[in-house]
Amino acid sequence: MSAIQWKQPPPSRSDQINWDSIAEQLRDNPGRWALVAPAYGKRKCLPAESRGLTVISRSTPEGRFDVYAKFDA
Repeated sequence: MSAIQWKQPPPSRSDQINWDSIAEQLRDNPGRWALVAPAYGKRKCLPAESRGLTVISRSTPEGRFDVYAKFDA
């Protein structure tokens, strides 16, 4: 039988990103794209989308995703 390691997972990266602050900054600069989550582990950023932002992602050579967002006035 394989040994297992009991360990709590680290917090998700989306929990470490202050989406409210990002959304506020984007609203202050409508129409401008910003790189908001470089080398993110997920393709979708539902926390950002739920704040009324347009969000896209692009894959990186490492297999992660750079997430860009903007606020359209």
